[in-house]
Amino acid sequence: MAPNKSELLINMRMKGQTKPVYAKYDTFEIGDEASKYTLKISGVSGDANDLTALSYHNNTKFSTYDQDNDNSGGDCSNNWEGTGWWFNNCLETLLTAIRSDGNAYWTIPDIATFVEMKFRRNV
Repeated sequence: MAPNKSELLINMRMKGQTKPVYAKYDTFEIGDEASKYTLKISGVSGDANDLTALSYHNNTKFSTYDQDNDNSGGDCSNNWEGTGWWFNNCLETLLTAIRSDGNAYWTIPDIATFVEMKFRRNV
């Protein structure tokens, strides 16, 4: 099965900011089951640039609480309460998890209070 080729747009609002920022990825592909849903992502642009840090997770397999496919010696998904994500070692960003303070997590100092992900299939 061929991967689904799409574009990805991420809109975010950072803590203390009123204007949202965005990052657009020209290539967003998720492989098939045999590839463990490997993420292919590249071509970032926008005023958030790679603030989302998703490029760090390029070519990683999708992990869940019962499928440890990450590139670490541990189990990243279960370290984050079973959250599914394309963990590298373990993460730079985790847009699907909520921190104890109610915000999305990544290693940069800014905190996102709102994240929206939009996908559009390339034709």
